[in-house]
Amino acid sequence: MENFRLLFDTPRIWEPVKNSLIMTVMACAGVFVFGIITSYTLVKRKFIGKNLLDILVMVPWALPATVVGMNLILAFNKPSVFSFGNILVGTFWILPLAYFIRFLPLVVRSTNAVLEQLDDSIEEAAQNLGAKWFYTFRKVIIPIIMPGVLSGTLLAFVQAVGEFPTSVLLYTLGNRPISIEIMNQLRMFNMGRQPLMG
Repeated sequence: MENFRLLFDTPRIWEPVKNSLIMTVMACAGVFVFGIITSYTLVKRKFIGKNLLDILVMVPWALPATVVGMNLILAFNKPSVFSFGNILVGTFWILPLAYFIRFLPLVVRSTNAVLEQLDDSIEEAAQNLGAKWFYTFRKVIIPIIMPGVLSGTLLAFVQAVGEFPTSVLLYTLGNRPISIEIMNQLRMFNMGRQPLMG
């Protein structure tokens, strides 16, 4: 019981947990929205470069996490259009962005599976009854595909909370996630036998 008492008596121990949850929720909100849009575009629309978009979405999942982290360092260590003229390396925002990029494919793939089973006639029927595209998308398509979207988002959440390889390259003291804190505690031999030193 002493270990549990120390856990609740040491407020700074909860800081990495809070950081992980905040950054993961931010990333999952992004993958939820962009996953739906990207998946709908890939499955229900025809355009030039569709296969290229599909490959680009899957690349962060196919590459090792350390490669993704290194590429983010190279991409955001100087001001750019994508970072709105800011340097993101060394800031709080680099890790939520990393989690977003890394786990977007999970939501896209799970949503693709549901959308591919959705008959186009459902959308056409709603539009024939006078519904605009956005209303149809919001009131017909999204409720049907929601289980697939939520399952992908939940999987992304679980993966992002414990993500270590990308985090170890990009974290700062201000946004230290739980995976890094666990490593730090192990390095100091804090394995539950003594007070945790933050």
